[in-house]
Amino acid sequence: MQSSLFSGEDLRVPFPDKPLNAVPDRLGVTPTSGTLFAKPEKSPEAHQASFTTPPAEHIVEALHPAIQRSGEETREYTPLSLPKFHILALDDKREIHYVPAIMTNFDATWNVAELHPLYSAASTDRDHAVSMLQQQGDFLHEGEGAQVNDIQVFVRPEEETRVKTAPLSYVQCITKAQQGNETVYLSGELQPSRTDPEVVTLVGYSAVITPDHAIVYDLVQRQLRKNALEEEQVIQEDRPTIRHFLQAMRGSEVSSVQEHAHRATRRQQTSVVTG
Repeated sequence: MQSSLFSGEDLRVPFPDKPLNAVPDRLGVTPTSGTLFAKPEKSPEAHQASFTTPPAEHIVEALHPAIQRSGEETREYTPLSLPKFHILALDDKREIHYVPAIMTNFDATWNVAELHPLYSAASTDRDHAVSMLQQQGDFLHEGEGAQVNDIQVFVRPEEETRVKTAPLSYVQCITKAQQGNETVYLSGELQPSRTDPEVVTLVGYSAVITPDHAIVYDLVQRQLRKNALEEEQVIQEDRPTIRHFLQAMRGSEVSSVQEHAHRATRRQQTSVVTG
């Protein structure tokens, strides 16, 4: 036989014999202690210590906390200085070419230098390029105190994975500068000047200025690999100043001029025969 889970007595709603509150029809008016709606007694001991008002001097310290900085953060920045004469050395997995350059302007606030390359004095021998630079009037005017600074120029990463390489317009460089009494290195990019087509602009990055050359070199290589082409693409440099600079740095400026002259002669001969 089936039996029910609950009996009728279990399901009956319990009704108390007397009300829980002395006056159940008017809430909040029963002052009797211990009843359902009686107000709690107030005592000073009922307040917690966390709600106490702190002294006035503690409030001032909280509003104006003491800021402690390390000695490196508070050290005043020392601007860089560059010499007037430079030797640009192109490292493009080919025969290294050296091009002397004379700095015409330098902004120490933004680390921007304007360089005038002497393409006619370019050479595959650094000593010869330096001797050609020393024959310039500006160098002779400086006298024995003139210094020559080396600038490394990179257009492709050291780890080349492609069989062919397209002309890249991203020209990175590492230059040596003077910061106070310390010799430091910084990376930068060579860009065409906005005012003079014969001048290239060295824009130095102030993010990493360190006396460790290896740190700056690794930074440049990572930047070059980041901007390298994954697939072979034919790119024509649309900035004539940089194109002229790369051709001179690769020693192909003379051959390109001869090739243009040869093509012009061929076109002239073709036009004469046709006429």
